[in-house]
Amino acid sequence: MAVTANPGRAFAVKVAELVAPSRMVWRGGMPLGLFAGERVFTLTDRGDGTTDFHMQEGYRGLLAGMMTRQIPDLSGSFEQFGEALKKKAESTGPQTGAA
Repeated sequence: MAVTANPGRAFAVKVAELVAPSRMVWRGGMPLGLFAGERVFTLTDRGDGTTDFHMQEGYRGLLAGMMTRQIPDLSGSFEQFGEALKKKAESTGPQTGAA
């Protein structure tokens, strides 16, 4: 899967963990662990018919300091993603039971 905040700057990530329906982790990076990124998505049932969504991103590796300075501010893209997810979830209504 390629994630693109800027069409000229795509990077490949893999779904490294999936605990349906509450957690998904994407990971990607450079060989030998020189630079690695991880994005964690979490859904938490609030018990009142609503769900909290949380997305967190982190970087590590020997080149993390240098590489993170090259990454543009993605907060706007993250906000758009969250709003689009919220809109889609609210348009489909509550889901019951496991599929």
